[in-house]
Amino acid sequence: MDHSPHSPAADPDAVSTLSHPQRPAYVLIYSLLGFTTLIVLTVFLLVPEESGLADLVLAFSVIGTTALLCTVLVKASVVHLEASAEEGLTMSLGHVVSRNLPWEAIASIEEAPSGGSFDVGWKLMGGGRIGYLAGAETLLVKIRPEFRQAVRSGAIGIQGSPRLAEWYYASAPDAGRVATQLEQLRLRNSPSA
Repeated sequence: MDHSPHSPAADPDAVSTLSHPQRPAYVLIYSLLGFTTLIVLTVFLLVPEESGLADLVLAFSVIGTTALLCTVLVKASVVHLEASAEEGLTMSLGHVVSRNLPWEAIASIEEAPSGGSFDVGWKLMGGGRIGYLAGAETLLVKIRPEFRQAVRSGAIGIQGSPRLAEWYYASAPDAGRVATQLEQLRLRNSPSA
């Protein structure tokens, strides 16, 4: 379930969104696990052995553990976007991976073409792109090339890794509206806008 962006009382311009993985990601996991279970049962029924019950219990234990781990990983893949005049834009996946971008680093923020509902997690997407994904609706955050170069050379310091992507994709509910809000916030707060 996605929650609409809201503005905290402390900063009326602040934007905060939360995106959860969509249903198709879970359907894919459980379909693959169901198919695996079907294969295990078929092999067990067609190839009877004395130790067959022990092997079947072991196989279902592995399948059950895999299902649990996959479900936990997908559930933990929640994308949170926070933006304020002072802090810039922060994208995070669960409580594990995050990136804070000051407004002067961002060239533009726009709605990205819809991705797949199976796009879940933090992804290196090639070509200087990184995704913080939890479903189909995403934003595209373009980074200023001169800012990337200044960070790379050490002229500007930022939180986290000094390696910036060219583009960041981040899931957000109602991506068009959120992109408009963030772009307006960026224009008001970026000295180079």
